[in-house]
Amino acid sequence: MINFRKITKVTIITAVAIAMISSCSSSSTSDSANTEAISSIVIEGSAYSVAGDVKSTDPLSATNRDGFTHTVTSDSGAFDVTIEGGATETLPALTPGTYEFHCEIHASMRGTITVI
Repeated sequence: MINFRKITKVTIITAVAIAMISSCSSSSTSDSANTEAISSIVIEGSAYSVAGDVKSTDPLSATNRDGFTHTVTSDSGAFDVTIEGGATETLPALTPGTYEFHCEIHASMRGTITVI
């Protein structure tokens, strides 16, 4: 005979465990997205996008959402970061000003960031 109490207990424990895991993973995804939006350069589709002006006191990150390597290289030599596909790197602190940058690997990729 099937022991329905045992099956019910296992089902409830499994459901609670799945709910706990789901809530943890969605929380960490949300935190990651919020961090990225503060001060970042995002590379996707072999193009840069910049999340507005950056305060000189904020850390600046660059996230490569493509599946291959890009660089974020300042035209003036202020920074040069290589970013593997799917990775995020931190750029050095920058003084206020406007910085034009490009990808050393893909000449058509260009962007500008303003530090205030």
